[in-house]
Amino acid sequence: MWKLVQTAWRQVCASAGDVCINPPPALPRRLGGGLRRAAAAGAMALALPSVSHAFDGGFSVVDQTIQGTGCPVAFISQSSSGTASVQFISYDRQAGGSVWNVNSIQSYPTYVPPGSPPGTPPSGGPVTVADLEACGLSNVINLAQNGADGPSRAADAYMGFSFRATQSGVIYDYEVAIKGASGTQVVNTRTPVSAPTIVLAPAALPGSTVGVAYSQTVTASGGVAPYSFALTGALPAGLAFNSVTGVLSGTPSTAGSFPISVSATDSGVHLGSQSYVLNVAPPTITVTPVSVPAGTVGVGYSQSVSATGGIAPYTYGVAGGALPAGLSLSTIGLITGVPTAGGSFNFTLRATSNSTGVGAPHSGTRSYTLVINPPTIGVTPATLPAATAGAAYSQNLSASGGTAGYTFAVTAGTLPPGMTLSSAGVLSGTSTASNTFNFTVTATDSSTGTGPYPGSRAYTLQVMAPGVTVLPATLPNGAVGSAYSQSFSATGGTAPYTYSLAVGPLPPGLTLSAGVLSGTPTSGGTFSFSVRAIDATTGPAAPYSGERAYTVTIGPPTITVAPSTLPSAAVASTYSQTVTASGGTAPYQYTVTAGALPAGLALSTAGVISGTPTAAGSFNFTVSARDSSAGAGPYTGSQAYTLTVSAPTITLTPGTLAAAAVGSAYSQTLTASGGVSPYTYSVSAGALPAGLALSPAGVLSGTPTAGGDFIFSVRARDSSTGTGAPFEATVAYTLTVAKAAQTLTFPAQSPASHTYASAGTFAINPPATSDAPANPVRPIVYSSLTTGVCTVAGTTVTMVASGACTLAADQAGDTSYLAAAQVTQTVMIDGIKSFSGTTVPGPGGTAGPASASFTGGGAACGFDAAGTGFEAASAAPPPGKVLPQGMFRFRLTGCDTGSTVTMTVTWPQAVGEYGKYGRETVGAAGSTWFTPPGLAISGNSASFTITDGGVGDGDGADGVIADPTGPLAAAPPVVVPTLGAWALALLAGLLGLLGRRRWRTA
Repeated sequence: MWKLVQTAWRQVCASAGDVCINPPPALPRRLGGGLRRAAAAGAMALALPSVSHAFDGGFSVVDQTIQGTGCPVAFISQSSSGTASVQFISYDRQAGGSVWNVNSIQSYPTYVPPGSPPGTPPSGGPVTVADLEACGLSNVINLAQNGADGPSRAADAYMGFSFRATQSGVIYDYEVAIKGASGTQVVNTRTPVSAPTIVLAPAALPGSTVGVAYSQTVTASGGVAPYSFALTGALPAGLAFNSVTGVLSGTPSTAGSFPISVSATDSGVHLGSQSYVLNVAPPTITVTPVSVPAGTVGVGYSQSVSATGGIAPYTYGVAGGALPAGLSLSTIGLITGVPTAGGSFNFTLRATSNSTGVGAPHSGTRSYTLVINPPTIGVTPATLPAATAGAAYSQNLSASGGTAGYTFAVTAGTLPPGMTLSSAGVLSGTSTASNTFNFTVTATDSSTGTGPYPGSRAYTLQVMAPGVTVLPATLPNGAVGSAYSQSFSATGGTAPYTYSLAVGPLPPGLTLSAGVLSGTPTSGGTFSFSVRAIDATTGPAAPYSGERAYTVTIGPPTITVAPSTLPSAAVASTYSQTVTASGGTAPYQYTVTAGALPAGLALSTAGVISGTPTAAGSFNFTVSARDSSAGAGPYTGSQAYTLTVSAPTITLTPGTLAAAAVGSAYSQTLTASGGVSPYTYSVSAGALPAGLALSPAGVLSGTPTAGGDFIFSVRARDSSTGTGAPFEATVAYTLTVAKAAQTLTFPAQSPASHTYASAGTFAINPPATSDAPANPVRPIVYSSLTTGVCTVAGTTVTMVASGACTLAADQAGDTSYLAAAQVTQTVMIDGIKSFSGTTVPGPGGTAGPASASFTGGGAACGFDAAGTGFEAASAAPPPGKVLPQGMFRFRLTGCDTGSTVTMTVTWPQAVGEYGKYGRETVGAAGSTWFTPPGLAISGNSASFTITDGGVGDGDGADGVIADPTGPLAAAPPVVVPTLGAWALALLAGLLGLLGRRRWRTA
């Protein structure tokens, strides 16, 4: 519930003592006249007296909730003596929402609009309260509207309102107010009101019928008029209920039983109700008319049917039987069409109502008999126009009065010969006889039922005799040697016609056959003759004929020689071109009548220019053709020509030359074509390889003496004459002369192995040899492929380390020879298998000669002089032990990876114990003393085994074995002097440092 506090409403006004009461600007106001019921509840209003009171003191806010509801209200009243301001505010909230609507109500219209300047006096105006129904109240009626029902009001001592409403089905009177001038007495009451018994009549509703107008009034009694009515339940479609008058009326369109309930509310919001069942009976549908009129085959028919007793519109259909062919029934009840069958047709029509509900669809039927009478068929025209023998004739006959299409036939008499009557009624053809012909034509329609139906008409057709005319009126002239053709035709008679020469001779070369004058004239002149045409008509005086006289002039021919130009020729290329003549009488004879043909070409009498030109240039000449015409002939025609003979395109083959080789015989023939032979060949640029030559006949031959790529050009020149001759072609060639091969032989070396000596040398023996002739430019050069083992200078080999020394021999190439393929030989440089020296003794020992040797590890495995030697102890001995003879450190290199060696060391004095110092394995964390694997002691010698990368090999490199060894002896007793505590500590530290020393080869 909202709380209003003074600071939220008060503002400073311009005049002292003024109090301005403004609603919060953010809250909407609905203003109206007095307290109003919501529009949906009937719009009852209360007009309150218009009394104005001055604000002369402070004010207070009184919050209330209407008794028994959730409707909050707030009053702003006078809190001190004087006149009370009259205003209250109610709130309601939308269902499920959190936003409150504010309804501001003033019983006295003293309202200051929001945002008004300070000191604005209150203005009169109505205000509205709404949505009391949202608090669970209904049928709200302001009791103040009915003065006697409400409590008495004292305009200067009362602020509030009273109303009657229904809550949870119970009617209450409500009053919420502040009484007294000081505004301290609050009234908030709810009093139940006893309700009268409202009775509705009639007790039952009379029945109805679909499609029949219905009206029934429901009345109420027992309460306070006026009454308002309400209906629940679904009415039949077409009926409506008036809630003011209680009248149920309309025209139902749905059959069935419809349960409904009608309630009546009096002016005191008292309610009564009555339940009803409204029965709506299905309709009785009648189809009209009772009968339908008769129709006639082929005559348009239209008849409508209609229905009553149901709900329009109606839908019509054929329920039984069938309509006559050609007629149809539309869904709106119209029988239309053109009958095509005669007879009596029985059928039943159904009309279906647009009503719904029980028994729907609702329909009615009626049976009919429709008689379709036969038609009267007429044939037109009444008479036929006359015909002429030999002339095409066509006349359309038509029929009416029945069902189209009609079939026509001659049912009596005969048609003129050459004429026919189609079934569609077309009388046509060309009569071959002249006479009078009588016949009858019958037309039969397409009716069914008792049809089809016929109709007939008798005709007399007069066929007249023809007049035969020969066409064309004149003939075109001709020319000697030109094909001529002209067709004759005839009209006015009966085809076919026979044509013949009636008078005079035809021009020589022309004939008349089957009406065509054709041929090729062979003589010139003017010729006169007549042509006769006889028709094929029968009957009296037949056949008939006609003649026409003609004059034809046959002129001289225009002889044309073709082609008008000649294609070009080329020197040394075969040429052939035929010239032909036309326009005269064949055969023709051809001659050169001016100029001359190019050398090498000739013209035959048959018109063929042929040969092989041997001269280039443009040649002008005239060719004449003479025909074989008689009379004024023969006739001649000519054509002047310019024949261009172009230079030849000379081609030299091959396009590339086969490769040659130094010292090998070579021969290649070059051939030219496209020009006039013979050809002359020469080198036009560059130079041939040494040892080769080109003959004038085009043969490139010899024996190359040097290799390489040789670029040169060869020219071929022909023997042509004329403009620009002679003609030539040049081709650039690259001839590759391959160098000769040379092969080295490098024998196995003797000896095959040497013992390693630092910087020791040996000679290559035997040397490598070459199969090519000796040449200082191509010496045999030696090199080492294993420089880590040996190096080579000239033929001397210097040893670097033990191992396989691979020697290579190479021989460079020159202009004549290719470089020889490299050849190799391998010489083994064996490792040093023994070592000797003098010991460096320790406590209790004496220096003397010592030696060491080993077996295994491969031929290259040997002592590394730099890493091998006898020396003083480099590591503290095990506790209680000494190294009287010192230690032997060694380093073996060139050993086979993973190989095992057996080492034997001979010392000056006897050996009792023997140890090895270092990492037992490459991966060990530190150095220790341990007994070497396979240790065997004999006198002053000790032997043991070491595997590359195994126990005792402290070197991580493959093929390298290292670490010191030495004989051990028991340490002599030690005299311990008396030392102070500080001296003993210093001595312990020094001994610890000495114990950590060791010698080790990485």
